[in-house]
Amino acid sequence: MVADKNKFVRLLRKGFWAISSIILFLINFEIAFSQSEINEEASDLIYRQDFSNETQDWTLDSNQGDWGTVNRSISDGTYQWEINLNKIKAIVVRPNIEINLPENDYQISLDTYFEPVCENCCSGILFNFLDMGNFYYAPLCTDGKIMVYAFENNQWILLTDVVQSDHFNPATLNKITVVNNEDNYEIQINDISLIDFTDNRFRTGTIGLMAEGLAETQTTVFFDNLEVRKKKPNEDEAPDIGVDSPYHHMNPVTLPLQDLYPSRNSSDWIDYMIDISVPFTFRKEGSGDLFCLRESDGKACLFIIRHFNEWNSPEEAADTIIDDYAKQVNNFEIYHQQSTYSAEGYPAYWVGAHFSAGENNYESSHLFIQAKNGVFQVFTYAPTDLIEQYRESLKKIAESFSYSK
Repeated sequence: MVADKNKFVRLLRKGFWAISSIILFLINFEIAFSQSEINEEASDLIYRQDFSNETQDWTLDSNQGDWGTVNRSISDGTYQWEINLNKIKAIVVRPNIEINLPENDYQISLDTYFEPVCENCCSGILFNFLDMGNFYYAPLCTDGKIMVYAFENNQWILLTDVVQSDHFNPATLNKITVVNNEDNYEIQINDISLIDFTDNRFRTGTIGLMAEGLAETQTTVFFDNLEVRKKKPNEDEAPDIGVDSPYHHMNPVTLPLQDLYPSRNSSDWIDYMIDISVPFTFRKEGSGDLFCLRESDGKACLFIIRHFNEWNSPEEAADTIIDDYAKQVNNFEIYHQQSTYSAEGYPAYWVGAHFSAGENNYESSHLFIQAKNGVFQVFTYAPTDLIEQYRESLKKIAESFSYSK
């Protein structure tokens, strides 16, 4: 996903382990970024339905019971369920055709909302659906809360925290996205990553839709823009470093910085801001945030990670972290280092270095900035044959880094 020019990016770090929300601030304009969204160019389409026309893929049957009634239709380009409940009820619809999910590397997205908005109503995606007693369910509720359940052997199991979306609008369609990578899953609301979890009880299966409400609920739930995609194999991905590592999919440049000095306090959180005036992509890389210049095809990047330790100065932190990093890459050589200051005047230390990782040689810049209980590392890198082309852009972004102390 690409940002327009001249935007500021501000990240709210709710704990070192929390997923950041990335917001581009502009008058009446917002673009949100996810760490691992599968785009069209990098994926194959498995199924798409925008309900712009009548379809036999999804039932239009009505149902009733002592619980109430549901009447289904396709109208105004949406799949609509008119619900009138006498009892608390969850309503499930599976497609009339086979929509089989791959074993890994797939993405499901769906738009949904209720009108009128009803208290404690939820709607969402069933995925890895094996049968009516075994599946995953990602509901988005009318208060903007999202979570994931496993329904295993007819028993509900809450797999994740209940997370509040700050980018949810109950009066319009909201997009739910499920991104799969083997046993790892990411849940996004309106392209903002909110939940990561790992679970392996259900593999493959199909999909479904579900809506739920309390007794006396009278409303209509809307579904639209259902899409399933399969990520294409990427020959340029980093080699597998072992399935026991939580970062086994990560690139070899940022991998050595993961969990060197993690937070021991869940209350550690902080705002930071960078100024990016060129198109870029974003994704989470383990404990850090990775921004890559779009023009470089993901090769010229800036990586921001926070290290927690009681260092006396940024220089002391730099010496320790750089030494740890150098042991895990090849041919690491410092060509310059000096004390400096961050954009807002906090003590900082800068290290320029060359190294090799994977099959590439890199030039890198490491800016260590004093922060509460540790330092931020603002790390830019590019292959040596490309660095001259992107050096100034990377330098400008790194030097714009600021945070709220």
